[in-house]
Amino acid sequence: MMSDTRQPPEPRAPTPSSTAISAQPDDLILSFGYGTDSTGQDYVQIWDNHVLGWIVDATFPPSVEAVPIIIGSLPPAPTQGMDVPQWAAYRSNQIIVPNSFRGSPSEFMTLLTAGGRQALGTFVDSGLRNLWTQWAQANPQLVWTPPAS
Repeated sequence: MMSDTRQPPEPRAPTPSSTAISAQPDDLILSFGYGTDSTGQDYVQIWDNHVLGWIVDATFPPSVEAVPIIIGSLPPAPTQGMDVPQWAAYRSNQIIVPNSFRGSPSEFMTLLTAGGRQALGTFVDSGLRNLWTQWAQANPQLVWTPPAS
């Protein structure tokens, strides 16, 4: 799936070698929370956040990837050894995982659920919500339903 095993950068404040730039109005971040439920089913919860800006390295070549600035906090980094993203950018109906994936939301959700993992999407953006609903209806076996407690 995604072979880049580097850990994503932790959120950080601008330093002399970095700068904050404004986001585009349609920039969204998809955040991912991974887990295993009481039945042993691996899952990923997906949600969206509007991007206020990006912290970028002003040196050339840049030493770190851009970090999104959002209201709230980024999700925790995946467990060491998990070949999955912490977050992905969404713009113009494309999902972008830096140095790893670029494609449609449907392709990405299918890729994210490879290997038996199921997914549950909760989106504020109406376009993403509609895409999720279409994908979930076409792939009900890949949709995670939390077990009753």
